Amino acid sequence: MPVPRAIADSTEPARGLWASVTIRVAWELVLNGVQTRAETLAEVREHVLRSLPRGLSVPEAEELASQGVSEWLDRVRQGRYRRVATDPDLAIAVDAGWRQRLSSALDGVGDVVLKLHFGDGFPIGVVARNAALDPSRAEAAREGIREAMRELAAEENLSLVGWPVGRVDRLIRRVATVAEPGCPGPGGLFTDEGRSHADRCPRCSRAVRLVRGGVLSPADLFPPEGDAARPSDRIRVLALLLHPDARRHHEALAQALAPVSISVGADAWLVAESSLEALTEALQRLALQGSPARHHLRGAIVSGSGRWTRDRVLGPLPVLAVEAARARPWGEIMGVEDLPAPLPPPPRAGSWWAAAALLCLFAIGMGAFVARPRPNPVDYPLQAAFEPAEQGWEARFSTDELATVDVVVRRQGSLEIRHAGVREAKGRWATGQGDYRLDLDGEEALIVSSQGGVPDLRARVDAARQDPDPLGSLEARIRVGSPGAALSRTPPRVVAKAL
Repeated sequence: MPVPRAIADSTEPARGLWASVTIRVAWELVLNGVQTRAETLAEVREHVLRSLPRGLSVPEAEELASQGVSEWLDRVRQGRYRRVATDPDLAIAVDAGWRQRLSSALDGVGDVVLKLHFGDGFPIGVVARNAALDPSRAEAAREGIREAMRELAAEENLSLVGWPVGRVDRLIRRVATVAEPGCPGPGGLFTDEGRSHADRCPRCSRAVRLVRGGVLSPADLFPPEGDAARPSDRIRVLALLLHPDARRHHEALAQALAPVSISVGADAWLVAESSLEALTEALQRLALQGSPARHHLRGAIVSGSGRWTRDRVLGPLPVLAVEAARARPWGEIMGVEDLPAPLPPPPRAGSWWAAAALLCLFAIGMGAFVARPRPNPVDYPLQAAFEPAEQGWEARFSTDELATVDVVVRRQGSLEIRHAGVREAKGRWATGQGDYRLDLDGEEALIVSSQGGVPDLRARVDAARQDPDPLGSLEARIRVGSPGAALSRTPPRVVAKAL
């Protein structure tokens, strides 16, 4: 769960985060329709606390707690272990004064929408129904809040010009949920002073409602003694990945791994270190049958904060292990001896006559094949598909793990190098389905896959800028100067929309 160094370099210990994280976790579970039993709350809170980087401020921890709940729900509901994207604007420091100024700029309806929709997270239709508002009026109030947020940000020397609505809404949500200073402890929450504070503080208001609704008890907000607030135990696991070209063997592999692993993605499994011997035996049997072959597997062993519970693993370790496995070459599995090559199929008597006939045909075919012109081979093939998006293009592409990727876009008529020389770091683009995904803003885009990156890319881009078709000129320059590179360019937007 990465986080930009933001707001302040706080040394707030885990005990100081306990109550605020507990409140945020319980609230997110309720919003997502999860029956919040005591053991469920404890499990999700443990996952969040294991995943939080050290040195966070309380506001940062609350934002990342919401992200941690989404990760846990993905694991429980879909069996999918992935890194949820962190809000890139978390470095923007907001405080209670922002919320007070934003609220004062709104009318009564706008204040209700700010608190219930942005603050509590209820859908706008639910807010309109529960507040007896006409849906169009509630929608107009939401748009008014966005405009007021833009004006408030401008006063803070923060320009929101060009921000998409979703990004503006995330900032408003952070402003609407920032706590008032001086929150009482769990023991003072239901005193007259505590209730008065809760009327002004989103965090304490949630806590009061959760306790009254039976979701939390005041005891849940008291941190445990000592270091138990942040679990420190570590485990070692192996992440095993199956190559996309061998997906026909997925069922056979999944069945063989079922006793010793859990699925953490479309073609990814997690194995406890104690089960490596049993895993090795299962993989050796499959490798002899070629289902899958050894070069279609790779894996990495990683140690970190985590805990096995029933059929899942808590903490950030599963995602870290999968990312480490993606960085390893195919055919290498840490902790597992080299797998055998597949056994040859048994010979059949009739095959010799067929082989003789095929040999003659092969000789004729080879002569024709050698005589034909052959294109330059590429180092690493590239397959890409582009879909038009609001801000440009959504690209899905696949290439070899060892390939280096360069990405150039034409934006507002000018060429820009968007990504240069990306090799190991491609893992952050992985979809978990054997390929990669990129959002590219611009009129056109060019993706290049090569052995070591396009040499002198900057000079080639500068030279192509003067041509009538700069991206086409750059493509031609790369094909001539780097014959081993594989290239894929976005289609004309009219053609893409028609497809």
